[in-house]
Amino acid sequence: MSRKDPPKGNNTTAPQLAPPAAPLSARPAPSEMDGVRDTHLEWLHRHGLLETTESTRRYRQSQVADLAAYCDPESKDLLLSYNVIGWIFLHDDWMDTSADRMADHAVTAELITILHRPLLPTYPLASAFADIWGTLQTGMSEAWRQRMAWLWQQYFYGNLAEAVDRRERRKLTSSEHIRVKEASVAIAVMYAVAERTGGFEIPAELWHATFLNTLRHHVTRYIIFMNDIESFKQDEAAERTNLISLTMAEMGLSSRQSLQHISAQASEHLQNFYTLEAGIDQFCRALHLPANVRHSVGAHIAGLHNWVHGSSDWYRITSRYSLEDTSADSLT
Repeated sequence: MSRKDPPKGNNTTAPQLAPPAAPLSARPAPSEMDGVRDTHLEWLHRHGLLETTESTRRYRQSQVADLAAYCDPESKDLLLSYNVIGWIFLHDDWMDTSADRMADHAVTAELITILHRPLLPTYPLASAFADIWGTLQTGMSEAWRQRMAWLWQQYFYGNLAEAVDRRERRKLTSSEHIRVKEASVAIAVMYAVAERTGGFEIPAELWHATFLNTLRHHVTRYIIFMNDIESFKQDEAAERTNLISLTMAEMGLSSRQSLQHISAQASEHLQNFYTLEAGIDQFCRALHLPANVRHSVGAHIAGLHNWVHGSSDWYRITSRYSLEDTSADSLT
């Protein structure tokens, strides 16, 4: 990337910043949501993840699980998509608000164990995850299962790292914050979940190929940056780490300048994704991929587009990041 970084320090003159990322055009709301929400809520109640009428009301009002319908519109099992997304949000919230270090480690240990062998769960989060993990594996190859287990572990350890950093009151740099979020937001998990719900599978050697890995990198960075933009006001009010506030401190920017700077970086990652994906045909030809594998590669890249556009549409309807929402502890 050739764009120069704005100067550091407590500048009083605004640096020359690229314009903010243009809003993506809105797409129609998925039509299947209404029929899945109630069944999804029943699943959460069955596993003890929403214990009160108030927590159920707040969860429904936040529309967090509707992210599944927006970002996985090709899903052949939308209930599974909802259950995975809903579980991830509730697990993330629990880790964000837990005051019990031993419980954090115990839950994480159970979750990781479930990935490798049968276990009788002792925590509601683990019970629900065991259900999800069993369903996710259905019809998938052993190579995919191993990759999926590895991605889940990265997510679990990312959340554990966040919990440790909070208790230590560690002051992260912006680059450290981004590295932690790349694991803790579970976006890599969801790219792989889209294979299962979409009825295709990327061979292991292609998943790790630089071409596809770079495309995922740019989409992931875009999603992380836009998420921190959306959650900035709430994170600021709750004194949580956010890329906007870290950039303000590191570069001597106002909140407006920092928002503009991160938005421009998000836009740059998105443009890099659009530019690089033009090489998909050359990638497939160079590897002499058969038609069915080319279809899977195309479906995977379409899934990345769904996450870019779907997350943008979801931000328009969710109350998750409003200041009126009391955030993580409001859903549990």
